[in-house]
Amino acid sequence: MVESVMKRFEEVIEEALKKGIAINTPLINIQPSLTGTFEGKQDKFDNKRHQLHYRISEGTFLKRVAKESELFKIVPPSTLIQIHSVNSLSSPASKYQFEPGSILELKGKSLKYDKQDKRQGIFLVNEESQKEYRMELSLKSTKSYQMFQVPLDIENGCYVLEVRCLPPRYNSIRHGRFYKAISIL
Repeated sequence: MVESVMKRFEEVIEEALKKGIAINTPLINIQPSLTGTFEGKQDKFDNKRHQLHYRISEGTFLKRVAKESELFKIVPPSTLIQIHSVNSLSSPASKYQFEPGSILELKGKSLKYDKQDKRQGIFLVNEESQKEYRMELSLKSTKSYQMFQVPLDIENGCYVLEVRCLPPRYNSIRHGRFYKAISIL
């Protein structure tokens, strides 16, 4: 019922606008407007020189709602990478101690990255040598969950686990590090 009423409302508005009639409702006001220069009274509409636009403003209902609305500040979505947990799905080693080839899962926030961009991804950085290993085999990748394999050729040692990504509308890579060292045995 509501859907059919809305559909009919849209049809009526479309018919009126195609005829150049302005729409004034409690919800919205729409005024057709032509832009471009006409070279005299006999000049006709030309798509190359003229364009039809619509000036749109809120109706009385929306103006009243805006006045009566209680405003409050919200926290924008964070692009801060957060790693909450790291677990092995393949080796029963103790916590934060893994073997080469282990399948690990990360849980957190803003973990999604572009696999094609070599600057982005999941990295293990050796604490002593600072040698970086990018996790090339990614099995599952979402904003809050990553599943990947530790490289088979990784050296034993202590590592910092880091996720690097480039969020939309950002120019620089963001880094998120796990708060505990990871040991490769």
